[in-house]
Amino acid sequence: MDALNADIATLARRRERDRKEFLHTIELKNLTIRHLEEQLNSRSTGSLTKADLQVLSDTAITLGLAHKTWVHVKGTEPWRTRATTQLEQLNSIVLRVLGETRGGNRSKKSHADVGGAA
Repeated sequence: MDALNADIATLARRRERDRKEFLHTIELKNLTIRHLEEQLNSRSTGSLTKADLQVLSDTAITLGLAHKTWVHVKGTEPWRTRATTQLEQLNSIVLRVLGETRGGNRSKKSHADVGGAA
């Protein structure tokens, strides 16, 4: 019986130690999250306005439409390739800027919006 009680006490100590380690880990992760949120909020949004972002987005849409139109015209392969490359580069810029200005979850949504628009 004493051995059983000793085992129970050992398990209880281990459980308490594991619980404290778990709480400490949670606290560290929460601190990391707060730190990252502060970094996101303190980033400079640059000198781009919403209108500038709209122009970038509209240009991406136009390039996408140009590529889709040129698919049916023979001899336009170089222009389609160029439009596709520029579209990818422009989308990358738009997403990076939107990520800086909007931050976090909203940038993920805009990524889907811009990608789907083109």
